[in-house]
Amino acid sequence: MYRKIFKFWFPVFLYSGIIFWASSRPPGEPWGWPFADKFLHLIEYSLLGFLIARALQGSNQGLTVARVVMYVFLFSFLYGLSDEWHQGFVPGRQVEMGDLLADGIGGFLGGMIFSRDT
Repeated sequence: MYRKIFKFWFPVFLYSGIIFWASSRPPGEPWGWPFADKFLHLIEYSLLGFLIARALQGSNQGLTVARVVMYVFLFSFLYGLSDEWHQGFVPGRQVEMGDLLADGIGGFLGGMIFSRDT
């Protein structure tokens, strides 16, 4: 049982930690095109959503695809909310609701991509 938890959930926790660490850093240089940071949030949280969907499917065989995607969106949105709150304490960072929206949509897309392949 512990091996299954480690196999499926460790990547989620590791990647969540990477997101937290990246949010603790001063912001990088803008890419020079509008909404570049929203695109990065979307990609970042798509991977998180994919990993969460993988973990849910791998450790809970009884979940429907709809439930998996719903849980992935909820977790991604809540983690994005906590990430935005955390960024409010980091010098040079700011809280943006557009980032939170991109986080939730990204998580949803990652969950959908994983669920489509299963």
